[in-house]
Order: sequence, then C-alpha cells, then structure tokens
Amino acid sequence: HRSRHRDGLVHGIERRRREHVVHRVGVPRERVVLISPGTDRAALARGTLVASAFSRTLRPPAGTVQLLTVATVNRGKGHAFLVRALAAIDPSTWRLTCVGSLDRDPAEVAGVKDLIGSLGLGGRVTLAGELDAAGVAAAYDAADVFVLPTLRDIRHGRRRGDRARLAGGEHAS
Repeated sequence: HRSRHRDGLVHGIERRRREHVVHRVGVPRERVVLISPGTDRAALARGTLVASAFSRTLRPPAGTVQLLTVATVNRGKGHAFLVRALAAIDPSTWRLTCVGSLDRDPAEVAGVKDLIGSLGLGGRVTLAGELDAAGVAAAYDAADVFVLPTLRDIRHGRRRGDRARLAGGEHAS
C-alpha cells in the first residue's frame, strides 16, 4: 500500500500503514489521515419499477433503465468507452446520468460531449457535473444500475494493459 502526500498531509489507506508512517517515518500523527477501505452503509436505493420488474422475473423489462455513474470525467475513467458501448443498445431502453466533475479534464469532457452529440444520444446521456451530498444521494436513489467505467487499475494507477505487461516481466519506466 502506498501513502499519498498532499497539502502537507500524508493520506494513508489503512490503519497499519498509518502506524508505519507515524512510528517508522516519524510523521506527526495529526498530519496523517486514515482512510478506511469500504463504503458507508446507506439506505437501499428505490430505483424504478422497471428494475423491480426485472429482479422479480429475470427477464428484460419494458421501460427505461436508469443508469448512474459517479466519477470525475477524465481520461482514466472511460466515459467515452461507456457511451460507445451504450450506443450499441436500443436507446429507448436506457438513460445514463453521469455525476462528477466536468472541470478537471476539459479536453476529455469536450470529447465526451462531442461523442454524445455525434451518436445522437443527447437526450439519453446527462453530464450532471458535481452535486452536493443530497444531490448524489438522490441520484443513487433514482438509479436502477450503478456503472463505473474505468481504464485504470484503481489500486495502482496503471492501465490494465500496463499491469499485464508488468506481469510478463517488462519494467515500468
């Protein structure tokens, strides 16, 4: 596990790593932020009746499935990949809402917007931008399916292909 240094703080990902940074590296405890893996427990999302019908019958439902992704739109996430994949599916059966920053990678956001327009999906894909906690909670509650496109291995910040090459004996530069 690695720690991240930002704003004069050490951001650790687990208790054992924090103790290592405090005791062996000598960083003052108040400068180390513990980030426990996992998620916060939340109420079960209600979604739509479409999803409920599917879960009861295990057959594709009639109606529109509400898809949600919550992630910054940037090159490492793969929103364009997700939009292209959804373009191959009957657009009357789904609607995608993307919640997350549109400010951190303007070139990628512009490319995703152009792609949405060129595929005629403007009425099916919403780039909602950042929302406050209540807005994000409402988006989760309204969704039938959560999707998280990613082109990077979130554990190590490498693309999946990079990990495969490293496993084959190549060295990263």
